[in-house]
Amino acid sequence: SMLAIRKITKSISVHSSWRYLHHAFFSVGSGSCDARRQEKVALVMGVANQKSIAWACVQTFLTKGYHVIITHQERYNDKVQSLVSSHTDGRSAIKAQILGHLKCDVQKDLPLLFSEQIPHILSNTGNDADSDLSIDVIVHCIAYGNLQVSLKEANWDTFSQAQHVSAFSFLETAQCAVQAPGILSSTGVSLTALSYLGASRALYPYHVMGPAKASLEALVRGMALEFGREVETNVRLGHPQFRVNAISAGPIATLSARGGIEDFRTLQRTVSQNSPLGRSVRAEEVAQTIAWVSESSAITGQTIYVDGGYSSIVPTI
Repeated sequence: SMLAIRKITKSISVHSSWRYLHHAFFSVGSGSCDARRQEKVALVMGVANQKSIAWACVQTFLTKGYHVIITHQERYNDKVQSLVSSHTDGRSAIKAQILGHLKCDVQKDLPLLFSEQIPHILSNTGNDADSDLSIDVIVHCIAYGNLQVSLKEANWDTFSQAQHVSAFSFLETAQCAVQAPGILSSTGVSLTALSYLGASRALYPYHVMGPAKASLEALVRGMALEFGREVETNVRLGHPQFRVNAISAGPIATLSARGGIEDFRTLQRTVSQNSPLGRSVRAEEVAQTIAWVSESSAITGQTIYVDGGYSSIVPTI
């Protein structure tokens, strides 16, 4: 009868509406959880001031929706505090923020940084009680060598300090990060260092920094193999897979470059005049490349040049 047909139709309509509401409700809930899981964290090491490549990396990762943790030397504390205080970010879809900035001398503070300070920040940060932030990206923008001493005059103390700060600290960063339970993303971690052309070519007056950067690039290749190859073993031990790369940037007028490299402006002018692009690269361009390689799941063990093409040509005399 028509009455029976109406009852059946109404039942189907109510049932369909309930299924729709049920799907919508749980889809929203699931989407919210997915969004939470997708929040990422970048650790940027070596911020000095607003002109440093490390600070350009901070801004780039914030723009891409990453939360950021900063490390810096104690002497730059006031400058970094000022940068952090003045920074506002309304550009990213996720409310990315600077989670904290930590003083760190890489010659002695790395174990404490990863065993206590970073875990404390991660465990006390989040938009809700279920926050489970972990580190997805580590950017190492740290180097030092006494450029007042030539290779003819360098003793072991001068040589080893450049190696320790500029190269070994990169390896120790990975070692300490792996040993800190729960702070690394289980889906894998990108670890990127800053290098320079002086790693593969003699450059006056780069002195002890040439061998230090050469060590750094050799470490990138070795670490890519040893921290990335044994995937099953890493997972079983709770260690994520690392992708390890270096970015070799052209000369940029950072604080350390202007204050440490003799006649830096002449070097920068020579590179810009001879490079295929005919200009100097900017810190923001280096930072964008670091962010790109950090999200490139099949790139590891590489040194990528961001120098306007200068490394590819023989300069005119």
